[in-house]
Amino acid sequence: MRRKMNPITVKEIVKATGGTLLMGKPDDVITGVKHDSRECGADDLFVAIIGENQDAHKYIGQVLENGCRAVLASREGEWLKQAETLGAAVVLVEDTVYAMGELAKYYLDTLNVKKIAVTGSVGKTSVRDMIYYVINEKYRCGRNLKNFNNFIGLPLSIFQFDDSLEVVVLEMGMSARGEISALSRAACPDIAVITNIGSSHLESLGTRENIACAKLEVLDGMRPGGQLLFDGDEPLLRAGAAHVRQDITLRPVSLTDKAADFFVSGIRAAADGTVFDLRLPDGSVWHDLRIPAPGRHLLLDAAYAAGVGYLSGVSREEAARGLADYRPAAMRQT
Repeated sequence: MRRKMNPITVKEIVKATGGTLLMGKPDDVITGVKHDSRECGADDLFVAIIGENQDAHKYIGQVLENGCRAVLASREGEWLKQAETLGAAVVLVEDTVYAMGELAKYYLDTLNVKKIAVTGSVGKTSVRDMIYYVINEKYRCGRNLKNFNNFIGLPLSIFQFDDSLEVVVLEMGMSARGEISALSRAACPDIAVITNIGSSHLESLGTRENIACAKLEVLDGMRPGGQLLFDGDEPLLRAGAAHVRQDITLRPVSLTDKAADFFVSGIRAAADGTVFDLRLPDGSVWHDLRIPAPGRHLLLDAAYAAGVGYLSGVSREEAARGLADYRPAAMRQT
């Protein structure tokens, strides 16, 4: 369900983005941030993004005609006269995508929420959604819009959160080195999950070792004392994670290694899915957890979700209900 964000002022936008207020009232308030001119309303901030094929600055006049009264732009134009006539606020920045990320970081910091980050080569969306279902059994939880997980999508998702939430689950995608680091520094997660290391970025990154390093960038923005759950059967993650942050607790999750912090065992088929047991870091076991899907391919994902739930204070019963309620998006594995 989409929410309106908590109100923030133009003055806060200027401060967060490091921009210049060309015109408008610093105390004017916005309750939404949009980059699609077709969706932008009276109480929204329109972010004019320059993409590979489109420059949204050419739509500023249109959004002003439709009632929008706040604009984040990186260049001036004839529309400034229209903005002045209408009394709209205009904040000028060097790069609107970067500025939107800084505004999202500022806004997220105003919310009193626990932040959980999810990245990996495949399975990110499944794990994000499973965590959401588990956490939502105990806490009011938010998550990314659809698969909005990049420099543009993640901030737009953050602007859908409000102070009614207690936990947010943030999926983070990438196409090059440095991107996960930037997203992590914006989110400052308390808990992070790296689902696995695959081969989907070999063309751009060259080796699986480089992919592992790129995924481990999720640690860059984590709060001191944070916890990282990762595929304990992946040696690249085991070796790499140990050398990145000494103040982060590493929590390997495994279907084969009994020494892992979270160990999946007792896997059996059921008429309505797959049932398994999960041994926890304290040595206790959550018995008879169920996912409503056949086979083993979602078991590690479910273990991540239950593990995050355990570390967040969710009970076995709450985790079991959340996993049982999970429904995978059709044909979605990334």
